[in-house]
Amino acid sequence: MSLPSSPAPHSPQAKGRAKEWSMGYTMVYASVALTRRHALRRLAIWGWAGDTYDAVLIVSELVSNAINHGRRVGHELRLRLVMLECGALVIEVSDPVADFPGFDTFSEPEEDAESGRGLFVMRRLGGEVTWHPRPHVGKTVRVSLRGGRSPEVGRARGGSAG
Repeated sequence: MSLPSSPAPHSPQAKGRAKEWSMGYTMVYASVALTRRHALRRLAIWGWAGDTYDAVLIVSELVSNAINHGRRVGHELRLRLVMLECGALVIEVSDPVADFPGFDTFSEPEEDAESGRGLFVMRRLGGEVTWHPRPHVGKTVRVSLRGGRSPEVGRARGGSAG
């Protein structure tokens, strides 16, 4: 399975890629830890200036969601990382299910909820979350992060805002 050959709307292909990497994974829970390790290593190699651990947490949420909601026999998920020339990072995970029910009706999860925090967490970490259907099968969920830490994240961790 490969990503579409034509750029999707607001694709990082149109914004000046500095570095790009992608890999396919089987849709099993062991892939969550593997994608985290691969993303952490790739961002370290690139020297990405943003919060690497936030990015890796977002990778973990996207991959977990793909496995939970998009698993289909005979298909894999695909992780793609793109560091743009401006320092922003684009994280994409593609799965074989074309729809994303509830994406536009996002709300903060209840305190005692056992699931449903993924989109909330990704947005809270400063990610701009979008998705689009793929031309032949499935969808791609994309999270875009700025190259530096967001002031809100710094304050939430007790650090400085800058």
